[in-house]
Amino acid sequence: MGHGNASLLRFPNGKNMLVDSGYILRSKDIIYNYLNENDLNIDYYLLTHFHGDHDGMLEEIIEKYSLNRPKGAIPEEIITGDKNCRSEYLSQFSYLDSTMLCRYDKLHNIWDFGGVQVTVLNSRFDENGVLTNIQNDPDVLYNEYNYENSTSVSLLVRYNGFGYYHGADNYSYVQQNNLIDYSTRGAKQELECQYFYANHHFHNDVNPQFIRAVNPVAVYIPANQGVYARSAYSVIYKNQIVDADYENKRLKETFISHESGSVIVNVNSGEDWYCYTSFNKEI
Repeated sequence: MGHGNASLLRFPNGKNMLVDSGYILRSKDIIYNYLNENDLNIDYYLLTHFHGDHDGMLEEIIEKYSLNRPKGAIPEEIITGDKNCRSEYLSQFSYLDSTMLCRYDKLHNIWDFGGVQVTVLNSRFDENGVLTNIQNDPDVLYNEYNYENSTSVSLLVRYNGFGYYHGADNYSYVQQNNLIDYSTRGAKQELECQYFYANHHFHNDVNPQFIRAVNPVAVYIPANQGVYARSAYSVIYKNQIVDADYENKRLKETFISHESGSVIVNVNSGEDWYCYTSFNKEI
């Protein structure tokens, strides 16, 4: 669907999670219609942040699938409180968004994913429940648009040795912080994933060191034709990742939604998985 973002995760226990829901194009929402036409149920809905290319028909989806969400703001004592208390509180809802999650929240402790582990790498709140204050960082050019993107919910999804990084709309600054954090904790290898869902369509900056740490086999970029004119893709990603030769490089394919359509990834394990596009391109 071009420049919109949406992922449907189908878990071994038969439940489905929708991560973002694309955008409304000419008063017709692609994701909403796709779910209807394929008679797919949504058990959980995670909205990474409130931008038009991510939250298409949000209210309609919540109503159609009877998704439970809080009536008002999450109480401060829940956000800043013990992680177990926060998980117990959030477990009563089937809808979560960037205003409800803290960094390192374990979504599989909140929702039953049948053996799939989902960890929040980035969110509006840090691991202590303190509101992220990016605009006070001298290295980040602040405006409201950047702030929303840089506090969008990025994810690390793992199942049976397979890893999936979901970048949401975070910029290089956030990726750099994740890389420093995991390296400092001696856990850099935990970032390695087979599948990389590109951050912010590769329309803004991207951190090549972070992508090398993830060391993906396949990269998916949800983007329109404009991606070819952006230096994040055409210079940084192409030169420092695609064309570069570095140790243990695994990259086999880059999918751009504009030219590839949707990508379907079927996973049994880290050694037994494959992906293909709606245009019949397979690796």
